[in-house]
Amino acid sequence: MRLYFNGNNSAGLTIPLQGSLAAGDVYVLAQSNAAADILMLADQQNDAGWFNGDDAITLVKDGVIIDTIGQIGLDPGMQWGQNDLATANKTLRRKAGINIGDANGYDDFDPAQEWDGFPQDDFTGLGRHIIDGHPNHPEPSQPSGRCGEQSVRIHQIQGSGDASPYSGATQTVEAVVVGDFQGSDGLNGFFLQERDNLADTDPTTSEGILIFQNDDMTEVNIGDLVRVTGYVNEYFGMTQVTATAIVVCSTDHFVTPAILQLPFNSPAELEALEGMAITIPQTLTVSENYNLSRFGELVLSAEGRLFNPTQIASPGEAAAAIKEQNQKRRILLDDGSARQNPANVPYPAPRLAADNSVRASDIVTNLRGILHYAFDEFRLQPTVPPIFTPVNPRLPHDQNTEKQLRVGSFNVLNYFNGDGLGGGFPTSRGASTQTEFARQRDKILAALAALNADVLGLIEIENDGYDDASAIQDLIKGLSDIGHNYQVVTPSVRRIGTDEIAVGILYKPTKVRPFNAPAILDSSVDSRFIDSKNRPVLAQTFIDHQGAVFTFAVAHLKSKGSNCDDIGDIDLNDGQGNCNGTRTEATKAIADWLRADPTDSNSENFLLMVDLNAYAKEDPIVTLENAGLINLIERFIGMEAYTYVFEGEAGYLDHALASNSLAAQVMEVNAYQINADEPRALDYNEEFKTAQQISEWYSPSPWRSSDHDPLMVKIALTNNTPVRGDFNFDQKLTGRDLSLLVKALGKPINDTNQQFDLNGDDRIGIADILIWTTLAFKSKQ
Repeated sequence: MRLYFNGNNSAGLTIPLQGSLAAGDVYVLAQSNAAADILMLADQQNDAGWFNGDDAITLVKDGVIIDTIGQIGLDPGMQWGQNDLATANKTLRRKAGINIGDANGYDDFDPAQEWDGFPQDDFTGLGRHIIDGHPNHPEPSQPSGRCGEQSVRIHQIQGSGDASPYSGATQTVEAVVVGDFQGSDGLNGFFLQERDNLADTDPTTSEGILIFQNDDMTEVNIGDLVRVTGYVNEYFGMTQVTATAIVVCSTDHFVTPAILQLPFNSPAELEALEGMAITIPQTLTVSENYNLSRFGELVLSAEGRLFNPTQIASPGEAAAAIKEQNQKRRILLDDGSARQNPANVPYPAPRLAADNSVRASDIVTNLRGILHYAFDEFRLQPTVPPIFTPVNPRLPHDQNTEKQLRVGSFNVLNYFNGDGLGGGFPTSRGASTQTEFARQRDKILAALAALNADVLGLIEIENDGYDDASAIQDLIKGLSDIGHNYQVVTPSVRRIGTDEIAVGILYKPTKVRPFNAPAILDSSVDSRFIDSKNRPVLAQTFIDHQGAVFTFAVAHLKSKGSNCDDIGDIDLNDGQGNCNGTRTEATKAIADWLRADPTDSNSENFLLMVDLNAYAKEDPIVTLENAGLINLIERFIGMEAYTYVFEGEAGYLDHALASNSLAAQVMEVNAYQINADEPRALDYNEEFKTAQQISEWYSPSPWRSSDHDPLMVKIALTNNTPVRGDFNFDQKLTGRDLSLLVKALGKPINDTNQQFDLNGDDRIGIADILIWTTLAFKSKQ
């Protein structure tokens, strides 16, 4: 499809159409932000800017125009046509008498000649075209022969290869209905399977097939013996028969379902069961629910949930072997419908809701249905309701704060607050409207309140500074309103780096206070840290009320899906994705930077919490471990820890690493699993949801507040009794302390340097040096 904007003679947008189209079928192309009723029927979506009423549109095949709306090279002003028969803010449907397109894109265009007009947003009949009173499918006729007469066997049509040897030919089959998914709310058809005594002995051929039908054709039920005539075709890799005639011969037949065991041996094993009734006798685990609301799909797996290959194996051959095995352990559970964004999502029974979620790790039994192949994946279309058993319940986060410092990190998934004054939506990331932002804000605040960290690293916060209208100050205000008082670490720059998102640090002043100024790692500090790719690192040293000190750093490195081709850092297909070299060099810089004590803490207590965009066995984390940092998640949780799920595979991209001295003081590490296990349908977004779903699927709770789980590290910092004048907290007064005091001379008093004001006169001067000298002399006596 080509669009010519504002009378232009050259196409401003070309949309290549994808997939195949059955004879007589209708292809629906939709803009990605269209109404849900349109998107439910869409075969393809595109998110570019589209038609404004005065643009020309052509449908082109092999460079030849097949059909046109409008006139290329002419801008009619606002629209073509008038009243209800116009191309702006109206609905047009092709007249029933039109069965050929307007192949001249340059002639005069009057929509009244070929189109009927209707009010705006009237979607009736979308996906169908009526020609002279009949649907645009071959007119139904009588089946070839009578019930019981000769017909071709389904295993003959299926054949032993990937495609049918009968493709394009009209054939008649007579077999038993094993799956009934008729109507536009289903799959527009049903599945037939040969009777047990007529099946062949070839294990490579399937005995089942999908019969695609019009809504107005014969109704059938499971157990019916049906005779169907139609033409054989391949639809996105699955063999089907598009029916032209259907007759029910008799009822109450039974076909023995095949047994499918996971993991299967090879894809050929599934190909041989395509379209057949199957039963899976195992208990399977939910490994992903990402597309539960969009397509009614769940990824199920045998032998427990799936883990990302590089979470548990080294990149390369070992990870590839895990990937191959993962593919054999998984299958999609579908909902028996081809609709996108269905009004009712049946899992878990009776339907999905904010307080009725199916979480990853939950188990599923009673799996019986049809093995269907669609959209490049085998899937089970159930003929009986599956049974879900929750084994991964939502749990409250531990709120114990006694004798432990709670240090957390949280990827807040593009927390952008517009202009900070209630407007400025949509933003480049995050919420599209003020209403969506309010929903996002409530969920993020609930998550942060439950996490209850004393020191908190934020990731993916809007990089818009630190003034009252900034996103990070918005979080501070929101937390204060619900009784959690935090302050923000403010570096001496307006923004950290140039990316739209940044990292940030919050802290409770009742628990700790900053010691010295914060530090930033970017390209100007170490050229190995490319800050046009990675977000700069922020570090701050804190001191608790017992005088114990530690330095906290938070970082966010380049994602696997980003493009680093401009610096030659491409995907090497070893499981680590794009930009692995960029991330690895950045971790080398981080390790050296922390060793150099960037905040002048004079303490070996360092904690790094970072979204590495790398799993546990990948080069960036291995680099940090080789530099002497301790992987706290591996030590306290184990290899199968996770904070994120992608394409059905779990792992942790969010890491906590500590120096040896601090690691010895860590008491506990956990992931607060509020997000990775939950369906994305339960987030704050309102797109692709009905009004009822917008209400029922949302709650101002922590669940699915982001796509990453927060981390919590609990530390019992060494209880050092403070020594007056001991600025590096080594329990003695030395020239190092004097040097730190001299560096602070004349600087305004703030939270980071008030320890140098020894005489309490709200300034750092010569009097403080004289007091320190006296203290040092007495300490040596």
